[in-house]
Amino acid sequence: MSGSGSSSNTRKNRADSPLFRSVGTKTGIRAGYDLTRTTVAEIGYSYLVQEFDEPVGSVLRTGTAFLSLEHALSRTWSVSAEYDLQTSRDSASGTDATNNIYSLSLRYSY
Repeated sequence: MSGSGSSSNTRKNRADSPLFRSVGTKTGIRAGYDLTRTTVAEIGYSYLVQEFDEPVGSVLRTGTAFLSLEHALSRTWSVSAEYDLQTSRDSASGTDATNNIYSLSLRYSY
């Protein structure tokens, strides 16, 4: 197994406008598996709760599930692809949003 873990942290956004000023807590878990010596698959989930200054009592809850695949091309270069399914709910407006996020990256490490 490549690795697994969980995390939790608190975030503060001190924007100039109270509409964007917030305090939030993010919790997540992930697990990875080495498919080959050079290819790793990971799956995970994170949950973020943000409480905004204005309007009073406004809370945004966002859950993100992801699946990624990374392949090392060499000791310094790798390529990865990731899919994220993100859902959000805003308590002030009562609206829901769903995002499908596709990422492809080429990375250089030294």
